[in-house]
Amino acid sequence: MKIELKENWNQVTLSEYLEYDKIIKQDLASRPHHKQCLILSCISNATYEDIQKIPKSIYSQMVDKAMFLTVPPEMSVQDEFKINGVDYMVIDHNEMSVGESISMEQILIDEKETGVSGLAKILAIMIRPIVRSVHPEFKDKVISTPEDFDTDKLERRANLFLEKLTVPYLTGFLTASLAGEVPLEKTIKKSLEENQSTQ
Repeated sequence: MKIELKENWNQVTLSEYLEYDKIIKQDLASRPHHKQCLILSCISNATYEDIQKIPKSIYSQMVDKAMFLTVPPEMSVQDEFKINGVDYMVIDHNEMSVGESISMEQILIDEKETGVSGLAKILAIMIRPIVRSVHPEFKDKVISTPEDFDTDKLERRANLFLEKLTVPYLTGFLTASLAGEVPLEKTIKKSLEENQSTQ
């Protein structure tokens, strides 16, 4: 099979990043080749078993290509972006409802209990489809507002972000969130900071 390897952070999705994050946090210092195979499998279309069958010469080239992972991604800060033809926007933190805050708190509690990252769900709360309407007084002005929060749509949007949202935008979003001094989100950026400190 032809192995296709991601070559930069722009190609790494949230799902792949979370898998990479789990690998990095494992104590694999005594098994460097095992760790490298896991990482290469994470950012390619190949399984762990496929990577094991690769000749050492090609394997070394792949490891060299994956070195971009050791450099922190550049941030991509955007107010709006498009996924599958749908425009999304980040909600104003000051306009968050109590219900949205409670949902985020529960996600973080579940994450602590299960060990499964709740980052995608938190993003699904804070990044929502745009609803555009005409200004009631100025008819030539279009107003952009986030779609109302709906818990029934949370899981589906979280899964979409896992597969489509890439690391540079994710990093930019988290940095912008911290600049807004939202205490709840300081836990979200923890894994990114830990990764950079261990590389």
